Amino acid sequence: MAKPYEFNWQKEVPSFLQEGAVFDRYEEVVMTPDFL
Repeated sequence: MAKPYEFNWQKEVPSFLQEGAVFDRYEEVVMTPDFL
C-alpha cells in the first residue's frame, strides 16, 4: 500500500500582511485617445 502523505498547502505570510499596512492611494490616469 502507498504511504499516506500529508500535504501542507499553507504558505507563510509576512507579518506586515497579517497585521495590515497603510499605503498611499494611487489613482491611475488613463489616457483614452479618440480616433474619430
